[in-house]
Amino acid sequence: MQNVGVWAKELDGQMNANALFLMRIDSETDRAILAQIAAVDVFKVWINGNSVFWGPARAAHGYATLHRLRLPLKKGDNTLAIVVSSYLAANYSCAKQAPFFYFRAQQGNREITARDFLCYRYVERLQKVQRYSFQRGFSENYVMETDFAQSLENYLTGGTPLSVVERPTPTLLDEIFSLPLLDRVSSAALLSRGTFALDETLEPWKNRSIDLVGNCFDGYPKDELAECVSDAVSRFVYREMPGASNVLHAGEYALYRFARNLSGLLRLRVTVRERAVMYATYEEIAATDRPGVDPFRIGCCNAVKWELAPGSYTLETMEPYTARLVQLYLWQGELTVHSVDTVRIENPNAYNLSFVAKDADLTAIVAAAQHTLAQNSYDVLIDCPSRERACWINDFYYTHQSAELCFGSTDATRASLLPTLLGKGLSHLPEGMLPMVYPGDHLDGNYIPLCAMWYLFTLCNLLDRGQMAEYRAPAKEKAYGVLRCFRAYENEDGLLENLGGWIFVEWSAAGSRAFVSGVNYPSNMLYYKTLCAVGTTFKDAALLEKAARVKEAILAQSFDGTFFQDNRIRVDGKLTLQGHISETCQYYAYFSGVATKEQFPEHFRLLIERFGPFRNRAQLYPEIDASNIIVGLLMRLDLLNEAGEYRRVIDETKAIFGCMAEGTQTLWENTTAKASCNHGIASYVIRPLLRAMIGLDGPTSEGLSLSDSFCADVDCEVRLPIGGRSVTVTVANGVRTVKD
Repeated sequence: MQNVGVWAKELDGQMNANALFLMRIDSETDRAILAQIAAVDVFKVWINGNSVFWGPARAAHGYATLHRLRLPLKKGDNTLAIVVSSYLAANYSCAKQAPFFYFRAQQGNREITARDFLCYRYVERLQKVQRYSFQRGFSENYVMETDFAQSLENYLTGGTPLSVVERPTPTLLDEIFSLPLLDRVSSAALLSRGTFALDETLEPWKNRSIDLVGNCFDGYPKDELAECVSDAVSRFVYREMPGASNVLHAGEYALYRFARNLSGLLRLRVTVRERAVMYATYEEIAATDRPGVDPFRIGCCNAVKWELAPGSYTLETMEPYTARLVQLYLWQGELTVHSVDTVRIENPNAYNLSFVAKDADLTAIVAAAQHTLAQNSYDVLIDCPSRERACWINDFYYTHQSAELCFGSTDATRASLLPTLLGKGLSHLPEGMLPMVYPGDHLDGNYIPLCAMWYLFTLCNLLDRGQMAEYRAPAKEKAYGVLRCFRAYENEDGLLENLGGWIFVEWSAAGSRAFVSGVNYPSNMLYYKTLCAVGTTFKDAALLEKAARVKEAILAQSFDGTFFQDNRIRVDGKLTLQGHISETCQYYAYFSGVATKEQFPEHFRLLIERFGPFRNRAQLYPEIDASNIIVGLLMRLDLLNEAGEYRRVIDETKAIFGCMAEGTQTLWENTTAKASCNHGIASYVIRPLLRAMIGLDGPTSEGLSLSDSFCADVDCEVRLPIGGRSVTVTVANGVRTVKD
């Protein structure tokens, strides 16, 4: 039977529509009721003015996740409030779908449904505001006359309810693992204070999230915005001053710092004495050109604005953000800041693994990897919880391995693979091509063909391990759809030439237009691996034969006797090498299986000994661009383990990730802090590090798999979650012991 939800008729078809569903529940005792809730795009649940849950777990177009949670009621009168924000704007963070609200609960003999709620337009959150980023939904601006809890009473006693209409829900899916409750809170400490002013001579921040509206990009045009917050914040100028007071007057700012980089809902507790206008900006690292933070560093509007009448408030954002630093600016009025908190939205299963090493730097790196994983896995495996909150279907090839290692289960892998499996494809993309980010939409038609290959590696690996067997038929359909799409780009040698879309090889020269034009060999190396994976999983001998021909062509065309070159282009109709050589192309060759250390012993040894993070490019192969974290350096760490270079794995891990663990206690998108400083894929470092330190080949369905070879000169103790139990592996004085 079709499930039925509701939506406000007056809000239908509107972008960034915010509906408040509100009801009173009388309870004879202190007790909890079990509720089922589903909605799109974002919803938050309050009981008696306290937020208790944020959702949903994301799903494909035509689907939504059904969440089951216990709602704690106190004896007597209770107020249940659920705000649903419908963005109805294509983005990378969730699928663009018609809004709905579904609720079902049993209280004694009474069944409560969505129809029992009163629905109001949640006017405190302004609707016509700028997008938060190109990749996510809308920024948050509020005008509040009273605290949220009191505003609920005002709605119930004096508000005008909207008319609601029934709406059939998408197909409701059970959550694969439970989203966290809003019960983990971390507080920031006051770091510094100062004054600020608006410098009207400065140019406001310009960004595609503002300028591209209407050009295959959903949002409100700038001239329709209630206010473009970035226009003000980007022109603030600052002067630090001494003092440690939490009282802010007009024209003053205060900077707060958390113990580490955190992701979740920003929560401020303030008392307003005079009507106030306050901005909050937040960031992962300190700005280099001003006191405090640069809220636009990675292309986001990391700013929230509140206009507040006198009174006491608990202010809490609707969406999660990422911050180590929070800067509050009081434009008007006077207020006291009682606390600056993050209500953490993270997957606590990331901490099922425990690791302590005698080398404190290694302990810190593993902890940073777990913090990163926790914040990038609360529903699906994502790239970063800040700029995008997006499930890039290539990144989780690596992230799922750290997740399975730390969680002790494949839940996160299955949850991340499923939306793409269930999705019917996007009309703006070539037939058969998988979206580079999903759930999400790509109105501009952009896609990354290599993402589809990375996705198929993960999918085939899971099927080969006997997982997701019930989805084998749609998995085969997806895989062969991708291969049919690639067929159009095969040249006379069977290699992909002039691939469509964005050819993303890596954040280095290996991904530049000059290196990826024509026949790009890293892309074809992945194509070979894809043909092998699909051919093996679905027992297709023709695909395996085709893979062999692709491999032979790559070896004949790419290797110049010393290095694998990145590409050839047509010169007078003939494919010609261009002299483009990246460090990362070398790693792709071994990762894909196109090259082996036995076949290329001199090249392999050269790569191991002369490249990596310790190479001085000024003196050694200066013409060859260095690798970055996504993905060359991750491939390198695995290659070092394959070579038995365990000490080198440890040393290079410290060289690459040590500064990150020290700086933000999360791991970054790049080797420098120029982009996201909390990137899920970087958590993979746990895997090669444990291979080097304890010989971990991997948890298996049968138990723990350990190699006899490992680096025995670093003492450590690791507790691994495996199949509902834990196994402790200790290395001390060169001796390894294993204990259940």
